[in-house]
Amino acid sequence: LKPIKIPWLLEINNDFLFGLGIYLGEGSRNSHPKITNSQPLIINQAIKFFKLFNFEQKDLSAWIQLHERSEKKPKRVEKFWIMNADISKDNIKKLRIKKSTGNAEVEPYGTLHLEVSSILFELLINRLIKFIPRIILSLPKQEVIWFLQGAYAGEGNVGIAKSGSVNKIGYTSLRGEERRLIKKLLNKFKINSIENNFGDINVFGYENIKRLHQLDIFAYHLTRKEKLNNGFNRLIKNHIPYLNKNRILHLLNTSNNLTVTEIANLLGLSYSSTKKHV
Repeated sequence: LKPIKIPWLLEINNDFLFGLGIYLGEGSRNSHPKITNSQPLIINQAIKFFKLFNFEQKDLSAWIQLHERSEKKPKRVEKFWIMNADISKDNIKKLRIKKSTGNAEVEPYGTLHLEVSSILFELLINRLIKFIPRIILSLPKQEVIWFLQGAYAGEGNVGIAKSGSVNKIGYTSLRGEERRLIKKLLNKFKINSIENNFGDINVFGYENIKRLHQLDIFAYHLTRKEKLNNGFNRLIKNHIPYLNKNRILHLLNTSNNLTVTEIANLLGLSYSSTKKHV
């Protein structure tokens, strides 16, 4: 077997921090180091992250999971990944067809599972995950942005209202320590977030959404980026009275667990207008 030479020192740069962020959201914890995603751009960044630890392309194993309702043929799917990700046919070990019921969203080219088969690296990456808060919370803002872009590429989502405007940006994790870290990092940028009982951290309100948009939070997830850009442009065009919007934001920042009706009564606004702003 070829010996693995993991470097003693790693530069804290864009590739490292994005990779760390995407691994926080998408990486495996109980098996060989693996990142799973449907976006080639994210997979390519994951490859760059693995290469920082001296793993080469030939050290990577990949397999594709394709939904049975996908209209793409397996050979076309395999070609798509070879053409768009930094992998070869030799890297792809198998393609699985996923069967499921319901109306789950179907990724036309499936998801690619990128794996490094190394027990030593598994121990190292799991140890590194535990130190993420200590590493990230001490970094300057620009470097925090790179990490957040990785995390949101993995577990972020965009909510769109019936009007076409973006009404929330979310992050989902069942791990409490992960949610606490994301909330602390958002606070660094004066972005208020609300956590629910389902593992979601949601960002509401024009000012908060605008700040995340300015951070280019979905820089590495092109589908979500386009969705956010379109939704934010629609939000800007909506004629929301600026004064009322700020009054509602101020109230939400100073009071907890208010219903739309209570907010409307406290501010002397109509229910429909208040609901739209919220």
